[in-house]
Amino acid sequence: MATDSSNAEIQMEALIWLPVDYPSVATVEELLRKRDVLTSGHERLGVDFFDPATYIHHQIFRQTTFCFRYDRNVLSRLVEVVHGKPMNEEHRVACGIQALAQITEAVVEPNMALIHGRPPNPAEAAIQPKQEH
Repeated sequence: MATDSSNAEIQMEALIWLPVDYPSVATVEELLRKRDVLTSGHERLGVDFFDPATYIHHQIFRQTTFCFRYDRNVLSRLVEVVHGKPMNEEHRVACGIQALAQITEAVVEPNMALIHGRPPNPAEAAIQPKQEH
């Protein structure tokens, strides 16, 4: 609820279109919540980042955009699915994260996964100090 200058409550409603049916959205939300795979930094504020409505509310009423930064595990599992590897639970979780990003129209940023997943550069390894054991 919002208030106007006279402190009278104003009820705002929005009708939104989702690219999938609600039971599918609820299934994705349940899977991601069960696995606790999202980190937002806003958990202490009571923000539910497993619920697509959270993202949609912030986009509509606060003009907020969101970015999902995939780690190497998520990105590699998505690539395996695209290449036809049989799916297991980890693949379903990665697909659930991708589905949430698509449903909420969040930006997907895979650079962290690409940087961490790349083979070591011999030139960089040569200038790194050796660790004493």
